Amino acid sequence: MAQKAYSESFGQHFIASKDLIPGELLITENPLAKVLDEKNYNSHCGNCSKELTKKILKCSACSSIVYCCISCQRSDWKIHKLECQGFRKAKPNRPNTMLRLLSRFLYAINLNPQVCDLITDSQMADGLGSNDPKERFKRNGDLGSLVSHKEKFSSSKLESYAEMIMGLPLIVEEHHLLSASDMITLMCIFSSNSMAICSEEGTNIGVGLYPLMAIANHSCNPNACVQFKDGIAHMRVIRPIKQGEQIFISYIESLDFKENRLKALHDQYFFHCKCTWCTEQDPFDFEMDHQTQNTMDSFKTQYINGDIHSYTLETLAIDYQKSMKIFPKNHIIPFHIRKQYFDKCLQNGNWRECIQLSLDNAKCLSMTYGDYFPLISISYYYIFKCAQHFSDSKSIELAREYGLAVCRNMKITHPNSDMYEQLCNEYRMWLTDLEYAGLEQ
Repeated sequence: MAQKAYSESFGQHFIASKDLIPGELLITENPLAKVLDEKNYNSHCGNCSKELTKKILKCSACSSIVYCCISCQRSDWKIHKLECQGFRKAKPNRPNTMLRLLSRFLYAINLNPQVCDLITDSQMADGLGSNDPKERFKRNGDLGSLVSHKEKFSSSKLESYAEMIMGLPLIVEEHHLLSASDMITLMCIFSSNSMAICSEEGTNIGVGLYPLMAIANHSCNPNACVQFKDGIAHMRVIRPIKQGEQIFISYIESLDFKENRLKALHDQYFFHCKCTWCTEQDPFDFEMDHQTQNTMDSFKTQYINGDIHSYTLETLAIDYQKSMKIFPKNHIIPFHIRKQYFDKCLQNGNWRECIQLSLDNAKCLSMTYGDYFPLISISYYYIFKCAQHFSDSKSIELAREYGLAVCRNMKITHPNSDMYEQLCNEYRMWLTDLEYAGLEQ
C-alpha cells in the first residue's frame, strides 16, 4: 500500500499504491538499534519500552537497565551483555542517548553483519551511503538509503561528535569500533534520520533508527503517523489518501508557530518545509491588533519557552479562560496552556475540569487534523475515565458516549496497543456493572 518512489523535487518518498482510508497499516519495521532516554532507564522496560507498573527485573551486573519480564530480559541480553561491562566501567556516569544508540548499533552489526553490509563498501562515501540519490533509492530501506548531511553540520557539532566518540572505547570493545570518520558519519545519520519512540499516550520515551520509515517525507499536516509497540514502528493512515498521492508523516511537534517549526526542521533535518501550512495558509495565523500581539508574545514566553510547571492551578485557569476569549479555539496558545492546566487538574483530582478540557482539546484537534489524529483518541480516553468518577445521569451518558468513541477511534489510531485492548475490556466491564447497578438506560 506504501510504494517507494523518487522525484527530483521530493527525493525518496512513499506514495499510495491504492486509495487508502484511516486506520490502514502501511509499514511495519523493527529498528536497527533503539534506546530509551536516560531519564526512562528505571521507569520503562529496556527491551519492549513499556512503562513499568509492577515488580521489575533489574540487570544484576550493572543495575542500570530494568525489564518488565524475564522474556524481555533474555531477549535483550544478546546486546546488553556487550554493553553491560561498559556501563559498569563508566559508573557513576552513563553514556548519553546518542552515544548509547551508536554503541548498540555497533554491537548489532557485529552480531549480524548483513544489517549494514555497506559499512565496508568502498564505493560509498565515507563507507556509509551513496552520494547519488538515485543509487540510494535502489536500496530497500537499509542504512545506505539515508543521507548523513555531514557536510551541513557545523564544525562545532562535528567536533562535539568527535569528542563524544573518544569516550566509546570505555564502553565498547575495540574490535567492535569503526574508523573515527565512519562513526562521526553514523552520528550524523542518526541525528538526521532517527525517530523519537513514543509511548501510547504520545510521550517521547526514547529514540530508534528505522531506515524504511525515515524515507517518508515530512508535512506539518500529515496524512499518516508512526506509532510504536514493543519498539516496533507501525505507520498508519490518519486521513484518506488517493492512489498516487504522497504519504507524509510529521518529524516534529507541529502544534507550534511556523517560525519554530521551520527552525526545528532546518536545524535537525536541513530542509525548508514546503507543506501547505508553511507555504500557503498556516492554521495558526490570524490578524490581530497590537494588544493581542503583546498578549500572544507574553503567553508564548510563559507557556512555550518558559517554566510552566511553576504556575498554580488558579493562574492556569485564569490564563486559559483569557486565551480562549482572545485566540481562535484551535490556536497554539490555548492548546499549550490547556495541556498544562489539564495536567495540574489531573494531579489535583479535578475531574469535572479535566472532562471539559479534554472535550475542548478533542474539538480543537479535530478542527486542525481531522477525526483520527492519535491525540484525539487520548482526549476521548480521559473523558471516559474522568466521567466515571460521577454517578449523575449526565456523566454516565458522557462516559457511555466517549467510551464507545475512544474504542472506535483507537481501533484506527492505536489498534495494536495494549491500551486499546485494555480499554475495550474496561468499557465492556463498565457497561456490565452499569446494568447490574440498574443505571443502564
